[in-house]
Amino acid sequence: MTSSPARRRPRRLQPLLAAMLAVVACPGTAPAQSESIVYYQVSYGNGTIRDLSTVPTTNKGIEKVLRISRIEGPDSGLSILSTSGRGGTFIKTGRTVSRELRWDGRAWVGEADLGKAPGPTASHPADPSRQKRRQELIRQLQDTLKAEQQHQQISEKAIIQAAELLAKAKGTDGEKPAMLLLERAQAARQESLERTLNLERLLSELTTRQAGPPGSETGKVTPAGPGRLAKGDFGVVRPIAGRRVLPHRVQVWPLPPGRGRRNYTVAMAHPEAGPVGAFHYVAYSDADGDGVPDTLIARSPPAVARTPGGWTRWDFETAAETVFIGNAWSQDDAVHYYGTGDDAPHNWQGPGTDVYVSGWPGGPFHKWGRPYLTNIRVHVGKQIPD
Repeated sequence: MTSSPARRRPRRLQPLLAAMLAVVACPGTAPAQSESIVYYQVSYGNGTIRDLSTVPTTNKGIEKVLRISRIEGPDSGLSILSTSGRGGTFIKTGRTVSRELRWDGRAWVGEADLGKAPGPTASHPADPSRQKRRQELIRQLQDTLKAEQQHQQISEKAIIQAAELLAKAKGTDGEKPAMLLLERAQAARQESLERTLNLERLLSELTTRQAGPPGSETGKVTPAGPGRLAKGDFGVVRPIAGRRVLPHRVQVWPLPPGRGRRNYTVAMAHPEAGPVGAFHYVAYSDADGDGVPDTLIARSPPAVARTPGGWTRWDFETAAETVFIGNAWSQDDAVHYYGTGDDAPHNWQGPGTDVYVSGWPGGPFHKWGRPYLTNIRVHVGKQIPD
């Protein structure tokens, strides 16, 4: 009996499906990293100790709070030179940092890590052997980043080819394996992107020692409530509670194009109070028209919340047609509100949840493969007359 075209097609696709599954299943230049985490070890007056996922909102019955963060790196085979103000020694990728918090009358707060290495001074001149190790590490990271970028390109090509195969396999026995192939290719690309962002961040700390976004600060940051989303506003509908340590240092969302000079009001929530929860609001434009942010047009002074979950607000003006708005931070263990794209259809208002991220302030932007939302709200004011 002659097979129908629908039955012949999946057999022709099987060898290519098998080959591409082998490619996207390849571990690449580095294994997928574990999730970075932050938790709070709370010691109570009655002698009990508990580990909490969120910082306590009161000091009642509490003697001590330790903020403990476990930061995973991009490659378990690398030895990373610590770039924090706490010291400058070689450590294995991945580190655990313990920071004692204090009660300031409103919240448990701690001092921020500036995220840069102490430079040589007259009393502590540069150690030649140490500088040599630093340069060797920089070269190693650069080689690893180059290989990771190539792996990411392979993953992106695999996504395109898998999508084409899925379209051809619709309604056949090959649809399910083609869908699996696409999901694996997307996961491989996402894992590669997160490793790339970590490598870019580490390189920036070892070379530029840049702690914050470049450019002068504009505007004023003030405490604020979340307010309500009006018609035409952009952002989260109901604030989310999910939190995550992110592998990047900058994240911005695209807004609808505008015309003429206009005012923007941006509000965001801080999962942690004080310096450890601080960030800069940032706004970028797309100068070359490729749809990716590339030019910083404004950044705020440091935004700091008085209590965990507190919101701050920042206003700025611009005449740029395309605007991307978000935040940047110096802490590699900073916690941010994070909701998956699955939450977006019913809990997000605006042009979409696509987000662009960078491993360091001033670095190249990448489109995050899995759209997500955070506790941000943006209001676009009317055009300002010349």
